[in-house]
Amino acid sequence: MRVMHLIAPGVLAGAERLVLAGCEALVACGVEIELIVIEETRKPSLARDFVREAEARGLRTKTLVSRGRFDMMLMHRLFLAACQVDLLHVHGFKALVHAQAAPDSSLLCLMISCHTASDDHLDRYERLGRFLA
Repeated sequence: MRVMHLIAPGVLAGAERLVLAGCEALVACGVEIELIVIEETRKPSLARDFVREAEARGLRTKTLVSRGRFDMMLMHRLFLAACQVDLLHVHGFKALVHAQAAPDSSLLCLMISCHTASDDHLDRYERLGRFLA
């Protein structure tokens, strides 16, 4: 089975560490993992720190740069990449929005993880993400 995980990471904390540990566990079970990281141009260090940690754990990563809130080229590249896997597992609001807005996203086998947030601003996005799911 081939699984793609998609995340637009924040500070390397709970959700990010959970994704990394989950990917490590799947690899140990023989699952082929592709870890796609959305790098936002307004704060690229978040994605770069996440990728550095993922690669230190032996995980393969691919970075897709987001050039705005809703980057149509990113959505297209995401859909093309997701067509090569059996399951797309998205983590968080931005990953969910991009995955659902990709052309022909109804063709994807999609799994969604809504990670809880600790402040009101992020909590609004998580509630919206659960609504979209």
